[in-house]
Amino acid sequence: MPNPGAQAKRAEGRRYIPLDEADDSRFTDIKLNKKMRTWNKYKNYIFGGIAIIILVVIVAFSVRSCANDKKQEEESLYSKPSMGPLQVTQGADTQTQTQASTEVQTTQAATQAAGGVVSTTKTAAAEDFTSEASYSKSVFIGDTIVSGMEYYKYLGSDKIIADTNLTASKAADKVSQLASSNPEKVYIMLGLNDLNYNSKTVDSIAQDFASLITQIKQTVPAAKIYLVSVTPITKACESKSSIYITMSNVEALNAKLKEVAATSGATFTDINSAFQDSSGYLNSAVTGNGYNLKNEYYGFLLNTLAEMTK
Repeated sequence: MPNPGAQAKRAEGRRYIPLDEADDSRFTDIKLNKKMRTWNKYKNYIFGGIAIIILVVIVAFSVRSCANDKKQEEESLYSKPSMGPLQVTQGADTQTQTQASTEVQTTQAATQAAGGVVSTTKTAAAEDFTSEASYSKSVFIGDTIVSGMEYYKYLGSDKIIADTNLTASKAADKVSQLASSNPEKVYIMLGLNDLNYNSKTVDSIAQDFASLITQIKQTVPAAKIYLVSVTPITKACESKSSIYITMSNVEALNAKLKEVAATSGATFTDINSAFQDSSGYLNSAVTGNGYNLKNEYYGFLLNTLAEMTK
């Protein structure tokens, strides 16, 4: 028979204790221990992931910074034309322009007879743009200087095929644009970018020009093509580490382009002497960065070209 006393004692030992009276510290310890085990299990992965993310961000920033620095260095030649006020000259300058125009026409007649080369004896000066009508049926293909013709609003976009990074070989992809305008005159002003890439010889660049002229003649057979001389750069520009152009290469390329013009039916239009200083470099007075022209000298450039190519 069960012992009532023993049962009562065991029942008293198993007395129900309400939750709000119970000591739950041991349950808390279990929960904390479980969290600690979970943290210890995954903390290395978490720290590793954070470290990888930080490393990726640092590397990406460094690569982007280096790329931007390299781009700025490599493309230092291709910035937009530096802004400058357009100077309008009147009175005495008009007489000077008339005399200079006569001089240019005389030079043109003499040099054209020599076989596909025209040149000028004028010296670059700030002057008003008076020859817009001369370009009513003309298109310019070129790089940074030609871009400035549109940028400074001397000529409309319908007369400009340009890109600050354009080369003779790249220009071949743009020749088809001439078909819609069917110009009577096409002016080519390229060469600085070709030389600055430092990856081609003067001979190979000249061949690119010859191919470009051939494509233009096929697209607009009746158009007269004027191959404008590669313009000079300043001595300071030549000395920059990011610039691979030398004046000796500019002169060598222009000599080759005269030959290209003579054999391809184009006219080599030599404007360099007008912009050179006494040492043969680009006159620092006409440029803000060593290769582009200041705004106020575009009038002279366009007026002179118009006179040379009448």
